[in-house]
Amino acid sequence: MIDIHDYDRYVDENTIIASICDVYYYNGFKQDLSRIIPQVHRKGSLVYVDAYQGLGTHPLDVRALDIDLLACGNLKYLLGVPGVAFLYVKKEVADFLRPAFTGWFGQEEPFAFDIRRLVYARGARRFDNGTPPVISAYIARAGMKVINTVGVENIAQWTDIVSEHCIKGAIRRGLEVVSPRDIGMKSPITAIRVPGGSHEFESALRKENVIAAARSDVVRIAAHFFTTLEDIDYVLDCFVKILNK
Repeated sequence: MIDIHDYDRYVDENTIIASICDVYYYNGFKQDLSRIIPQVHRKGSLVYVDAYQGLGTHPLDVRALDIDLLACGNLKYLLGVPGVAFLYVKKEVADFLRPAFTGWFGQEEPFAFDIRRLVYARGARRFDNGTPPVISAYIARAGMKVINTVGVENIAQWTDIVSEHCIKGAIRRGLEVVSPRDIGMKSPITAIRVPGGSHEFESALRKENVIAAARSDVVRIAAHFFTTLEDIDYVLDCFVKILNK
């Protein structure tokens, strides 16, 4: 977990851009962007938010939060597949930035095929690269449609209930929870520390028809709006079963 005062310690007037994760991948710690971003902006730094681990599970308004840049992929909570990611760049910032890596779609006239002139497109389009993966894009669109139909506010309310149930159930079963206990500081990710190799533990869970994710010394349970409390109980019982073998 990151203390908000650490941003005063590490971000100063010489910082060009501060990279901030919305949710920490290891244990699901969720940062308070509404407090951090003004704090960083006061130092004169741009703010780049990595929203990969949580977007789709709680409301995140780039305009209200005054985010300069935000990136995310559709692989995780947006219900997509590998191959599609996106970048938001605030209009007031985009035209002042020159991408270090670009492609033909990032040019002002992509179909001119003028290899001797490099003229970036206006706005965030200058950060486009090559031809997008069309099939993956259709899947990503369908996944985001599901998220918007259910509603991120509804998803946040339910996954908070699931998280609290998961934490209490894990503690009751004697499991070591590495995630924050405060639901307000937590995403739907719940990390449980396991002895030995976490990847072996992940494989053992698969044999119980549980798909979880090994990260370092923990195995993550990543709930979503379709996860039931009964699902969580089954997963936690599988943890105990494997540990007792």
